Amino acid sequence: MKEPSKGSVIAYLPERFADWEAGLACAELNKPDAGYRVLTMSADGTPRRSIGGWTVAADLASDKLPDDTRLLMLVGGETWLDGSNDAVLRAVDACVARGIPVAAICGACTFLAQHGYLDACEHTGNAAFEFAEFAPAYRGQGLFRSAPAVDGGAFITANGAASVEFASLVLSRLDVKPWGDEHAWFTAFKRGTFVEG
Repeated sequence: MKEPSKGSVIAYLPERFADWEAGLACAELNKPDAGYRVLTMSADGTPRRSIGGWTVAADLASDKLPDDTRLLMLVGGETWLDGSNDAVLRAVDACVARGIPVAAICGACTFLAQHGYLDACEHTGNAAFEFAEFAPAYRGQGLFRSAPAVDGGAFITANGAASVEFASLVLSRLDVKPWGDEHAWFTAFKRGTFVEG
């Protein structure tokens, strides 16, 4: 039986976004019994092409954050630092002001670091040296954690090789139980092994 809607999860897609990084989280969140609606967003509302060659239509432009947003997901990709995604800063600011979590993976973490969002919360990203090289304005070195994914409160962050851990933290934050149970789901996608709960 379908649950009443709990709100929208917005997946922001940069040009040449990483197809694999948000797929597991979005697949679970968009199931009818999860109660959420997944919408895609781009800076200007036009389609984006992934690293893998998929073209995805955007449901929204970055200045159209829905009132029922429950989480903003910044999907990793190759163009986060070229200025083409700066329009999403308004949506990030709106989420911070409204207490809505922002989940970022891979290059999106470096983008957040460059813009000062990770200076005051525990976080991770691809590597501390990447922040040092590509996010010169970053001041959160003491809160960087060498972990696949970190829930730092306002921001959930993950490195680009941690799509399973990223999904797990996002699902936990939104109180969505994956198929089977959490252990079986995580083991299946992380280790390629199906186990009983």
